[in-house]
Amino acid sequence: MELEYDYITDTQGHIKSVILDYQAFQWLEERFLDHQLGQLMADLPNAPEDLLSLEEAKRLLEEGHEH
Repeated sequence: MELEYDYITDTQGHIKSVILDYQAFQWLEERFLDHQLGQLMADLPNAPEDLLSLEEAKRLLEEGHEH
């Protein structure tokens, strides 16, 4: 996708803002969010010793409700 945009500059010509077409914004946002999700998934523990069985998870939930 070719991004079309315009700049808003101050009186000295320094770029202060960028104006994007809404479709371009959505395209960028989707890629950004996909990247963030990928990072979060990469950070998840995936070692077998970190995983709980269903029974262990239920027991921990029940213990939490007793206190």
